[in-house]
Amino acid sequence: MSSMGVLFLLFLLGNARQVGLRFEENIHLRQRAINNESILRSMLENSPIATSIADVESNQVVFANNNYISLIESTPEKVVGIAPSRCYAHPDSHDDVMKKVRNGERITNMLVELRSPDGQSWTKWVLASYVPVEYQEKPAILGWFYDITDRKLMEEQVEHMAYHDPLTGMPNRLLLLERLDQAIAIAKRERTNLAMLFIDLDKFKPVNDLYGHNVGDLLLKVVAQRIRDCLRESDTTARIGGDEFIGLLPGIKAESSVLKVAEKIRRALNQPFEIEEHTLKIASSTGVAIYPDHAEDGRQLLKRADIAMYYAKSAGRNCVKLYRPEMEKSG
Repeated sequence: MSSMGVLFLLFLLGNARQVGLRFEENIHLRQRAINNESILRSMLENSPIATSIADVESNQVVFANNNYISLIESTPEKVVGIAPSRCYAHPDSHDDVMKKVRNGERITNMLVELRSPDGQSWTKWVLASYVPVEYQEKPAILGWFYDITDRKLMEEQVEHMAYHDPLTGMPNRLLLLERLDQAIAIAKRERTNLAMLFIDLDKFKPVNDLYGHNVGDLLLKVVAQRIRDCLRESDTTARIGGDEFIGLLPGIKAESSVLKVAEKIRRALNQPFEIEEHTLKIASSTGVAIYPDHAEDGRQLLKRADIAMYYAKSAGRNCVKLYRPEMEKSG
């Protein structure tokens, strides 16, 4: 054999050895990946936190542990293969997550509102974290979901209690002032009018004195409902004191239309109330103030509606009075 033939044979043998080593290395790497994936899957299956993996290309769930299946109240057969966004109350938020994770970002403790993928009537809140991973040799997104629904509901309950009257469920003074500021800002921007009705009950104290606070509380609840029934859904009704109520009416077109609403409430509260086998009769005095005719801001509007209400009281009660500047001059 010529020297050239020997060199060519050695080259083939050396190249074959390298190919064999690479092939063997690939087998080891693949086996290691399989082992790592198996370890990952085992860890996630036993995780106390709800976990899922979604394939990036197909946008489908390819893995979900029992806690995730329990979280969305479904079954393994229904979960695997669905689009993750079906479990989101706001699917757009999931789309944003996908974009960020596809770009290599990690997301930690994102507040997410979940809904039932099967059309059931439940909503849950979770803190969700997402990281890009490789699963089954494909790009994927690993998600952890920590259920905070009970805490969220408790926070909402505390917030509701802070902003609402516990007896009638109406907004309290704090929430009224917030909505008043917002309504004033809108009216100023859109150059519209805003009306406030300050309603104070007449002859309510004798009810408490004669029949007790339990009957008085039941009466206040019915009063609140009658006032609501006289106003639009866009209006705000609030209870700011023992027997003091507010009606906030945005977007009014004429002074006369506001006075009609106030008279409607007055007549409604003049009708007898059947409470605990007692027939109760009360009345109301209402002051009306309009922005921007009578006030420059929300606090001034509230004050001047209050002044008009006291003027209605002094005028014999059971009537409606529109604010006039001379009311303040007369004391």
